[in-house]
Amino acid sequence: MTRTHAIEPELAAPTPRTVRYRDGWATGCGLWVVRLFLLPHTLIGIGALAAALWATGVYVGVLAFGTDYQGQVVKKAERTGSKGKTYRTVEYEYTVDGRLYTGRLSVNADEYQGVNEGDRITVRALESAPGTDPWPGLPGSTPLRDLGGKWFFALFWNGVMSVAVWFIYVRPWQVRRLVRWGQPTEGIVRAATVSIHKGTKSYHVTCEYAAPADENPLGPTVFTRKMTSTQKSAADVKLGNLVTVLYDPHRPRRSVIYRLTDYRAVEPGV
Repeated sequence: MTRTHAIEPELAAPTPRTVRYRDGWATGCGLWVVRLFLLPHTLIGIGALAAALWATGVYVGVLAFGTDYQGQVVKKAERTGSKGKTYRTVEYEYTVDGRLYTGRLSVNADEYQGVNEGDRITVRALESAPGTDPWPGLPGSTPLRDLGGKWFFALFWNGVMSVAVWFIYVRPWQVRRLVRWGQPTEGIVRAATVSIHKGTKSYHVTCEYAAPADENPLGPTVFTRKMTSTQKSAADVKLGNLVTVLYDPHRPRRSVIYRLTDYRAVEPGV
C-alpha cells in the first residue's frame, strides 16, 4: 500500500507567502522579551570590541610614534577592600608642552615596595594625545598584557553573545524566510524522540526529503534535516510518518520541517 501525504493547502499560495506565528503573538512577544533582555549585553559586546580596536590603534601609535617624557611618582596608596583584600596604587604625573597630565597604576605588593614618592620616571605617550593610554616606566606597567586583556574580554564576551544572537535573531529569521519562500516537498521521519527539561518537553525529529535533480544538479537529491521543537503538534510526529519539508530551491540543504516551526503560512483571503 502506497502512503500519501497531503501538502498543507496554505503552502500552495504563491511566494512570498504571508506568515504568522503558529501559536499567535505570544510566541513573538516571548521572543522579543528575550531580545530586549539581551540588548544591553549585545551593546556591551560591541563596546568591548570597539574599545579593543581603539586600544590596539593607540598601542601601535605609542610604540611607533610615541615620545618619552619626564615624570615622577607623586603618591602611593593602599586600601583594604570589604573582603580583606589590599589594593595598591601608584599615582604619577608628567608634563607635555607645559601641560600637566596625571595617571594611576595598580600594582602588587613587591611592585609597590619598589617605588617611592618623588621617584623620577619616563612616560612614553603620543604627542597628539598625551593623556591617552600612556606607558609609565613603573614596575607593573604592562601595556601589551593590558591590550591582550581587552581583546580576551571582547572576544570571550562576543563569542558567548554570538551564540545567543544566532538563536534569537538569525535562526528565527531563516526559519521565517523558509516558510515565506520555501519550496514544499514530502519528507519521511527517520527518528522521533522526546526529552524533558524543567517540565518542558522537547521533540527531536530527523527526516529525509528529496529535492528535484534540476534544482541540485551537482549534488545528491536526498537530504537529511534534524529539528527540535516544543510545539505541541510535534508530539504526534512518529517514526515513519510523512511530513512537509520546506527547502530553499537555491540551496536545498537549507530546510525546515514545516510542522515543527514557530511560523505558519496563511491561506490567501484569511
